[in-house]
Amino acid sequence: MPPVRRPDPASRWPILRVLRLRARGPGAGSEPGRPGHSPWRPSWLPSGAHPNVGSGVGPLSAAGAISLAARFEAAQRHPELPELMRREPSVTRQMLGEGCSVAGLTLFTTLSSIGLLVFLTASRRSPLWVVPLFFVLLGLFLLAAATKRGSRIHAAPLARDLACVVDKRTEISGADSTTTTKYHATLERTDGQRTEYEVDGRVAGLMAQGDLGVAYTKAELLVDFQRLR
Repeated sequence: MPPVRRPDPASRWPILRVLRLRARGPGAGSEPGRPGHSPWRPSWLPSGAHPNVGSGVGPLSAAGAISLAARFEAAQRHPELPELMRREPSVTRQMLGEGCSVAGLTLFTTLSSIGLLVFLTASRRSPLWVVPLFFVLLGLFLLAAATKRGSRIHAAPLARDLACVVDKRTEISGADSTTTTKYHATLERTDGQRTEYEVDGRVAGLMAQGDLGVAYTKAELLVDFQRLR
């Protein structure tokens, strides 16, 4: 008498099949006749690439992940890349920040000059007049540097580069309610060049370490970053 074949419970209860696939790992969902095929792997990735490559998930050196050079090569075929390379991000926010910096230094230099004149008028023989003079000279120096930087950024063309976020850090200074937070991101381009930028909170929130995307820069200013999904 032939043995009786009992039906697989997973055929009647789909949830059992889902749990079984999760227990076996990412490769368990391969389609019949297509070994190693993962249905959730993006089609623009090369064969053998890690499913998380280009999605900003997972470390750069994770087991099974491809090298950064291979990620750049795969990203060249990303369907969103041509559109991102044509994108024109707004630079108003960054240029407004540069303008506020120049305005603040102008006010500081003006007040220091007024203080120097008042001090010289009230105490002509006191050697302490060098103190307000120092602040005037410091203000002029910082004002000249900020004006030069703003002019250079304004005149620089907008550059679009495929880049990877290889490092991201936060710098907090001050104490209690007077703390100041600065965000820094280091990007590596396709030619291997690495550059660290100081970015505002909005741009910092758009990127994470390991993200691959398009960086928009004007001179030494990182205007925007769009991740390839």
